[in-house]
Amino acid sequence: MANDDEKKLPSVRSARDLGISFPDIPKTLTKKEGERIQKAVEDGGVAFDQKTFLSEDAVQQLLCTDRKGTQIVFNSAPEDDVRRYGDTDYLSSPELQKEIAKRREQPRKTLERERLRYGSECVESLSGCSELEKERSIQSDRIDIGRKSMTKKALSERQPTCSELTGKEFDDTPEGKPVGHHPDRVADQPEKALDTANIAIIRTDEHVDFHNSDYLPTSEGFEQAKKDHKSKK
Repeated sequence: MANDDEKKLPSVRSARDLGISFPDIPKTLTKKEGERIQKAVEDGGVAFDQKTFLSEDAVQQLLCTDRKGTQIVFNSAPEDDVRRYGDTDYLSSPELQKEIAKRREQPRKTLERERLRYGSECVESLSGCSELEKERSIQSDRIDIGRKSMTKKALSERQPTCSELTGKEFDDTPEGKPVGHHPDRVADQPEKALDTANIAIIRTDEHVDFHNSDYLPTSEGFEQAKKDHKSKK
């Protein structure tokens, strides 16, 4: 029987398994240049569940750079945008697209800029392929159905007697009843909607106050609110 960690492991598929349809090679590139870019995405692209990433070799090709330039990009990327699978490091498609966009606005040679532009289009063909888009829509439907029971599930798992924000005890008043709060807002990170680790059980009045406050609706904002409350004691 699989343990909890194994159940949480993402499914991994190569770009070639996703039936990608690339855009036509622009007239500004030769057939060989365009096919080299397509091959980089096909050989180096992967999907972890519905999130797409590109290997170090693919990133080097798509950014028209060398090994050291690639390493600089990986080292500068946010932790969540870099994954290691086997012996290879992968960069997320959104982070790669951001780097491509930055380079396209720099004073670079026309051919290099055309390669960057087509590379961006091919990466979009991976991240926006029909199979992944369908899976994302299904996942969204499941989130809508499952969200209604998540607070009850979190309460059952942890059985808290006091607020996880202030430590104040729950009570039977309308203000003191426990409610679920997503530190990382579902509107911004829907993939965390069904994760009880992203549900804090707090009092109803605290929930209202938090959303009317200047704290950001992020886990960092929630932790700052906890810290500020403790400092007032």
